[in-house]
Amino acid sequence: MEPEVLAARRAAASRAVEVVLSSGKVILGLGTGTTVATFVEVLTEAGASGSIEAVVPSSRQSEELARRAGIRVASLADFPELDVYVDSFDQVDLRGNSVKGGGAAHAREKVLMAASRRVVLVGDHLKLRDRLTGPVPVEVLPFAVDFLLRSFASKGLRPELRHSGKGKVGPVVTENGNFLIDIYPDEIRDPAALEAELKLMPGVVEVGICPNRGYTVFVGRPDGSVIEL
Repeated sequence: MEPEVLAARRAAASRAVEVVLSSGKVILGLGTGTTVATFVEVLTEAGASGSIEAVVPSSRQSEELARRAGIRVASLADFPELDVYVDSFDQVDLRGNSVKGGGAAHAREKVLMAASRRVVLVGDHLKLRDRLTGPVPVEVLPFAVDFLLRSFASKGLRPELRHSGKGKVGPVVTENGNFLIDIYPDEIRDPAALEAELKLMPGVVEVGICPNRGYTVFVGRPDGSVIEL
């Protein structure tokens, strides 16, 4: 990772740590990805892990991050309502709408977002856009893949079934046992409308579009400054 990108991510992550520290003893929801790993690293360096009663992770990766930081891992069965949820994004626009799901965990991430009193999203300056575009991950039932590929294509969304890399054969399988289709709209003028339209299609489990529903969004810059959207 380029040093300026890491500096930008750490700046945004530091602001998220401030939110956690200002919230008392918290039940923390944790997203997935390299920026989330940076957040946990900054949290640990600040000696702030003691302010977290438990973490509800969105994936095995984030579960492992919490365990390595010495934080108790729990589930929504233990804590149906979370105090703070921290995650990253693949893209974010100037209104705080975002796209996530590059790590194939957006279905669980969006459940945790909905279960949280406060949602904090962090990322670096390279992910800031005037308007959101593709790719947008869509988690789908394996049974519905062919139907949805045709349906998305008919809407001009240029769908691609995401395949495993690094010597693996076949499509990516999420931790929910589903497949991922990446769609490529030229630009997303109304994120909430496209999210709603896609989620109504039979076989769609979850869409990687996250309209800003009162979230706190921090975008870090290489000089250490942070934009709050």
